Amino acid sequence: MKNKTLNITFAILILFTFYSCKQDGSLIDSPPEFLQFVEAPEDGDTLTTDDVTISWVGGDEAINFRYKLEYIDFSDSLFEFIPYGEYLPFKTAYLQNLDDGKYIFSLMGLNAGIEGGPETLTFYIDALAGTSLRYFPRTTNTLIDSVDTLSIIVDDVSNLYDMTTIASFDTTLLELISIESGSLANEFFGIGVVPQYSDTTVVIRDGQSGNLKVTSGLSIRISSLSQSITGSGEVMSLIYKARTRGETELEFISIDLLDDTGLRIKSSKGQKAIVKILERE
Repeated sequence: MKNKTLNITFAILILFTFYSCKQDGSLIDSPPEFLQFVEAPEDGDTLTTDDVTISWVGGDEAINFRYKLEYIDFSDSLFEFIPYGEYLPFKTAYLQNLDDGKYIFSLMGLNAGIEGGPETLTFYIDALAGTSLRYFPRTTNTLIDSVDTLSIIVDDVSNLYDMTTIASFDTTLLELISIESGSLANEFFGIGVVPQYSDTTVVIRDGQSGNLKVTSGLSIRISSLSQSITGSGEVMSLIYKARTRGETELEFISIDLLDDTGLRIKSSKGQKAIVKILERE
């Protein structure tokens, strides 16, 4: 009976020691989580660069991975910036030329037929300081004869009353169809379309250089009071048709933003946009 009691006591002691070592990690290795970020922004971080590198590890070297990147745009709409691809043994994602805004990165792992995840993190890109004008999206892949839209976004503006901008693009590749007011103008003015935007006579093409000039008074008068734009969002959109295969950059050559007193608002040109036109299958 005495020996049986000693055996039970010894077994309990072993179990207690094993549990204690596992808790403090002193004797037993603690393997990494099934999915674990090792180089990435902190969840909720705001970054002042438009290039982001994210690296990760899995609990086993045999694990394959895939990821997707979602973006919440200026209208609070969620869409897939990069969709899920195939499971592959890579451990780093290089995300480049990101638009300003909110992103959600989701990582999945696959090991012996078992999926793990998603592990997610949220981060924000704020690469443009102060008032600026930019295109959205910065990169577009389209097909010949397709009709697409590029938004012109203003960031952090105060009392915007009038805007004049000259953009450059290759008119042999893109045909401008129309110009429409953006959601920010609609929000402030409560109207569907600002007449100047939809009137193609405000667009001046300079031969094949691709220069177009858009002059728009972003204001209306209500009871003899002027209304101007304050905030960030889409001020106009360019509706275009892809003519033929190729790649063109859209760049702001000049920007003039005026407040409600006629004074110029200091601003930066923002980033270029790239449109890549592909053949239809």
